[in-house]
Amino acid sequence: AGRRGDPGAGLAQRACGRNELSRKRLDHLANLFEDFVPATELSPKVEGEGSRERHYSQSNTFWAFLQQVWSQDGSCQEAVHRIIELAEAKGMKTLPSTNTSAYTQARKRLVLDDLWSILYHGAGAMELEANEAFPDDRSWIVIDGTSFSMPDTVEIQKEWPQPSNQQPGIGFPVMKAVASFSLGSGAILDAETGSLHEHEMSLSAPRKKVIDRPNI
Repeated sequence: AGRRGDPGAGLAQRACGRNELSRKRLDHLANLFEDFVPATELSPKVEGEGSRERHYSQSNTFWAFLQQVWSQDGSCQEAVHRIIELAEAKGMKTLPSTNTSAYTQARKRLVLDDLWSILYHGAGAMELEANEAFPDDRSWIVIDGTSFSMPDTVEIQKEWPQPSNQQPGIGFPVMKAVASFSLGSGAILDAETGSLHEHEMSLSAPRKKVIDRPNI
């Protein structure tokens, strides 16, 4: 069997790949990743939120959001331009507005359980490819943590308070995140979030279930 390369190699190539992905039309992006993102998770719901196909359907919103994360621009306006580009390509008589409000509201309608399901499905597909390429290698699983600030709203402050050394009304809420990921495939296998007051060791405890004896 071949040997895995240096995990730190190829960063420039990956950055180039992300830039290329950020320029693709949304439907082309969906076709490219069909093995990793199950279309059933993004199909219109039978009833309730997301039950009607429209410019900001669950599928269009998901791919616009994902592309927004990849894009160097990273703006909601760029995401809206991608939605408009898709509508034009489909020959729709009515195009969406350039205003970003509809897009930001559509992002809020994305169902968290669906996003977790997409994560697990994609991670499984990536691990399968890595295992087929290196069938005799043991998997390397890494657990790492980070933190990030969020918009300063009353609701968010209650669940994820800001650091105690910041004055009220000045600081921002902080969320901690701990994830386990595969060095072989680069896939995030699982993740846990918590408030600033929760230690990363306690957040990482549930992640141990993804590490079995054959793995490192």
